[in-house]
This record gives sequence, structure tokens and C-alpha cells, in this order.
Amino acid sequence: MKLSKIFLLLLLVLCKLSMATTSYDNEVAKYTNNNESLCVAQMQGLIESQDFLSAKKLGEQSYHATHSAKVALYLGKTYYMLHKYDKAIVYFKKAAEKGEGLAMLTLGNIYGSGVGGYKSNIQAVNWYTQAVARGNVQAMNYLGLMNRDGLTGESANYVQALKLFNMAAQRDNPEGYFNLGYMYQMGLGVATDYQRAIALYTKAADLGNKYAMNNLGLIYNQGLGVKLDYLQSLSWYTKSAVLGDANAQCNVGIFYYQGNGVPKDYKRAKSWFKLAKSSGCKIADDYLKKINNQQNK
Repeated sequence: MKLSKIFLLLLLVLCKLSMATTSYDNEVAKYTNNNESLCVAQMQGLIESQDFLSAKKLGEQSYHATHSAKVALYLGKTYYMLHKYDKAIVYFKKAAEKGEGLAMLTLGNIYGSGVGGYKSNIQAVNWYTQAVARGNVQAMNYLGLMNRDGLTGESANYVQALKLFNMAAQRDNPEGYFNLGYMYQMGLGVATDYQRAIALYTKAADLGNKYAMNNLGLIYNQGLGVKLDYLQSLSWYTKSAVLGDANAQCNVGIFYYQGNGVPKDYKRAKSWFKLAKSSGCKIADDYLKKINNQQNK
């Protein structure tokens, strides 16, 4: 047999082996992906039912077999719920190193809040920055707030904060609209523009942001850039209060206590202040004492 024919036969055999190997690899990848998805779904269910020990056991077994970013993410979450923050950070970092944006965000939150004693604004900025690069909208807002409030290791950077809030708002994110509205309301890095603030707060409010609703109430209550309008103010405060905002609940109580645009109504005011107190409004108790004093006269 000629050498050229031998090479041709060998080439055909190698091609068949390559095709078989590729097919095998595809099947393995398909099995691994299916197994990963099943494991993640099971872990989610176990975490939701607060069976964290079972979630941990399943996650460790699966991660050892797959080294999956998603499994590492949920294993980190499991350890976090077990208050084992050192282990949680290990697995969140494994997930982040594989490009999992939610893990980057969570690491930013851990270092930003200092949970478990792991406070580091520098680390928070690092992880938020990576999450922003992955398109994580929450990270855009958190990193924007750190720049706005001068928590990045440097003085306040309103230009960078505006850029990040704009990025979030362009993705139709309610927190992005709210944070951007606040910059225009307070004149941070831009000229004070109440009309622009109202427009942005309204977009945020339409998407359910209770803080934007409360700030709209404030704007109409104080007549900032608009005609003072107690009824419009009370309407926005009430919408925010119903969604659980403690400051808005206090503000509604103040309306009925003072009788701003509505008849004085101590009974209604008292019920709102009680609710506000349970929600954490610091001035609610002072108003409850004032009402009791008025009623005891």
C-alpha cells in the first residue's frame, strides 16, 4: 500500500476519533449543565425552606464535581445564612472569579456593610466596580452612593456618582431614577433643578420606589420649584407610607396632627404614628406623647 494511502487512512481514523471525542465531550457537558441546573434548583428550594445544612451538603458535593459558578454562588449564600462569613466569602469569590456578577455584588455588600467584621470600603469598591463591568444595576447604584458620600477612600465624587446613577436610570431602574433625582433636588454636582428631580422621582415612583414617593411628598409640601400643594403632598406621602416607608408614615401622621390641608384628626394621626414607630421613625414617639398630652387636658 502506498504511503499516501496509509496517511489518508490514518487521517480518516483520526477524524472519526475526533468526532467521537467531540460527541462524548458534548454529552458530558450537557450532562454537567443539566446536573448543575438541577442542583441549583434544589439548593434554592432548600434555602427558601431554611434547610441550610442540607443545602450546604448538596452544594459541596455538586461543587466538588462541577466547579460551577452558580453552585459556588448558592453555596456562598448558604454559608452566609449560616453566619459562616469566612466560608461564604470563599465561595462568593470562587463564583466571582468565574464571572458571576451577583457574587461580585454580594462581596461588595459584605465589605461595604462590614457584616461578620469584614469591613473594607476599598474591597467594596473593587467588587462593585467588577459587578458594574458585568452590567449589574444594583452595583451601579451602590458604587454611585459610595462616590456621592465620599466612601471610596477619596472625597465625594459627584461626577462619577452622576455617571453611575445615569447608567442605572438608562436601564429603567427605579433606584437609579431616585438617586439621580436626589442629585438634582440637592444640587450635587449639578445645578439644583426641582423640575428634573420631580420628573425622575415620578419615574421611580411609577416603578414602585417608596422613597421617591416620599420625596415627592416633601417637594409638594414645601413648594420646592412648584406651587405648595398639601393634597398632592399627602397623596404621595400616603402612597409611600402604605408601602412601609417609616418617614412617610410619620409625615402622614404630621398632616393629620397639624391639619395641613385636611381637618385635624388625632385618632388618625395616632394610628399613623404608632405604625411609624414600629417601622423605626425616630420622631413618632414624640408626637404620640404630644397627642396623649392634648387628649388628657
